[in-house]
Amino acid sequence: MSSLDEKRKRINEIDKKMAQLFEERMEVSKEIALFKKENALPILDSQREKEILASHQNDMSDLVVQEYYISFLKELMNISKRYQSRIIEGIKVGYTGVEGAFGHIAASKIFTNGKYISYPSFTSAYEAVEKGECDVCVLPLENSYAGDVGEVMDLIFSGSLYINQVSELVIEHNLLGKETAKPDKIIDEFFELNLDNTTEALININVNMFKKY
Repeated sequence: MSSLDEKRKRINEIDKKMAQLFEERMEVSKEIALFKKENALPILDSQREKEILASHQNDMSDLVVQEYYISFLKELMNISKRYQSRIIEGIKVGYTGVEGAFGHIAASKIFTNGKYISYPSFTSAYEAVEKGECDVCVLPLENSYAGDVGEVMDLIFSGSLYINQVSELVIEHNLLGKETAKPDKIIDEFFELNLDNTTEALININVNMFKKY
């Protein structure tokens, strides 16, 4: 075994120990969250955070490593706060459109007890998860008529998030229009629209579709 392989093996062993300690820490964080919820206490305790950082100022013998360690602690506290927020307030689910839109319907179907947050575009909902504003986002992958949703496909291949669940949602469009309107012409024009970004008032014919989220 080469010297590099030995060092990587050692890193793997350390990571496993860190994973066990991380899980223990998050379990205690959960207990604290439940206490805060029961006693109506805020998630953020700025004074406590300052005390934690101050108490670890001299933990490292290497001053350069110490800088990274403090950054690590700050990120660890941010993760803990997001976890506590999820426990106390429910999972934060990003979606596109307004309340009652297909994105909102899909989000409430997949995450029945979530806190739903609307965003103006697929990209902004996706980036909200990357920034930690939301825990997850619900985006359309494809529909049975128009195929893949291009913007979301681009995000899947270029972004940092993962697909954790795929769900099918039956889409029903109620078409409304003038009495003189011809249903076949309206339906043809309707399906030329971007069904993922547009809501149109059309004629009184039900159109059943499937959309994957």
